[in-house]
Amino acid sequence: MSGLVDMSRPVVVPADVRVDLRLLRTAQAQRVMPGPAVPSVGPGSTDLSHVLPVISTAQLMLREVDPSLQADGVLGPRTRAAVLDFQRTHERPATGAIGQDDWRLLCTRNTLAIGCTGHGVQACQWLLSHLPDVEPMEMDGVFGTGTYMTVRDVQRRLGMVEDGVVDVGLWFRLLSASA
Repeated sequence: MSGLVDMSRPVVVPADVRVDLRLLRTAQAQRVMPGPAVPSVGPGSTDLSHVLPVISTAQLMLREVDPSLQADGVLGPRTRAAVLDFQRTHERPATGAIGQDDWRLLCTRNTLAIGCTGHGVQACQWLLSHLPDVEPMEMDGVFGTGTYMTVRDVQRRLGMVEDGVVDVGLWFRLLSASA
């Protein structure tokens, strides 16, 4: 019976092991809550020059809906159709515009860590390569050691937890920095 916990008796936790759950919840909330707003893009947008990198990133992420979608930074009919397909597939209001909730869903679906592959990794590599003071990297869609080390470096510079994971919070910081 070694290794089993006797559930009939209370578990006593030594004082030096206790964790203030309020601090844990606060840390988790800070990690999950997205940072700055990402520009919404869609029909009716007037000046798109500052959001071309954001549109390219969305196009890479939307390749799950349309694998042949080009990441050209142009909000054309094909990109709009991919946005509409994504919104319908995920039971979102079909507007053709990528708003904050759409970004949150796209980024959540593309939480990345070492070993991940695909279009989300390409989008991350593209954004990282366009940050100041970051060496351009190959957009191979493989989250390997190079991408991992770059992500950790960027997290350190942004004052974030340096875990090498691209979560919603980091996505929003990268996207807002590129806009």
